[in-house]
Amino acid sequence: MIDEVSIDFLLSKNHPNLFDPSTKISWQSPVGSWQTIKIFDLLGQEIATLGNEEKAIGTYEVNWNAANLPSGVYFYRLQAGSFVETKKMILLKLRRETSNAKSEMIKGDPFESPFFIYKIFQILHATKK
Repeated sequence: MIDEVSIDFLLSKNHPNLFDPSTKISWQSPVGSWQTIKIFDLLGQEIATLGNEEKAIGTYEVNWNAANLPSGVYFYRLQAGSFVETKKMILLKLRRETSNAKSEMIKGDPFESPFFIYKIFQILHATKK
């Protein structure tokens, strides 16, 4: 727990966002309450529960490792009493399968990689459906 406290609930943007394979999610709670952090996929299916417990007033942070999930748009939701907030995050795997079924990291600047550009296109196209 971190000791700085706000007078309102605050669900921060995850960082980093784009991420591969893990990201941090932090929030501030001005009251002690039962607090739940859940991850959902683009279809609204629950993927993970990162926290589901009574929390005191404070600032909290959890790490989410999505190494076993495909690239895509995911959502994280904080629910604490009547407060509910949801934010979007993007998992972008910067690894590709090689012909001998090994995974390799894309070399060079990933933002110039055709694979990277293709993955961004896939994610953006999926969110428009």
